Amino acid sequence: MKPFYAMNEAELVNWSSNATEMAGTYTAELFPGAGGAAELEAFEEAGNAFIAAKAAQLDAEAAAKNATVAKNEAKAAWLGLVGPYNNEWQLSSLVTESIRTKMQLPVRQGPGSITAPVTPTDVVVTPNANGTVDAKWKRNGNSAQTTFIIERQMGSTWSGVFAGTGTKAHMSGFTPGVPAIFRIRAVKGQVSSAPTPTFSIYSEGEGETLQLAA
Repeated sequence: MKPFYAMNEAELVNWSSNATEMAGTYTAELFPGAGGAAELEAFEEAGNAFIAAKAAQLDAEAAAKNATVAKNEAKAAWLGLVGPYNNEWQLSSLVTESIRTKMQLPVRQGPGSITAPVTPTDVVVTPNANGTVDAKWKRNGNSAQTTFIIERQMGSTWSGVFAGTGTKAHMSGFTPGVPAIFRIRAVKGQVSSAPTPTFSIYSEGEGETLQLAA
């Protein structure tokens, strides 16, 4: 005989809720005999325990799903905050190897027998009306493994704003009309070339002045 309780758990919860309620109404018919009251008690206790456990499971699954969503949102926010520091900390001379070790950052590769790179040439920096800045330069004999670093002057210091092995850069986040001064270095391992002469946008101060592209 097929069990009348052979059903999926959602259906079983509904059946259990109804069965435990009806059992109290039809105790004499369902549990005849001297032990009927004790059987009813055990029946209701087990049924209600299953219903409660299933509800707890569903609550836990919903909480886990919400926790995963919250975790993913927090992770995205954290990586969005950390991301801009990647180039900055890789390029900054203020971040010593001791600091890198304590921060568990990748250790810079030693220079070994690396041939010192040379200063890039023929730099052209072009500001655009949408707040982006395009830059291009020539390798000047530097190998394909050489990294070119664009730095922006920030007061009395220089901050890396781009790093790549190509000879072009597209940078964003600038305000048209607001002066900015740049220079470029070639780096291989920990060996750096001398920087290029400075290039400025919108400024009549230090460096070659580049006006807004049409």
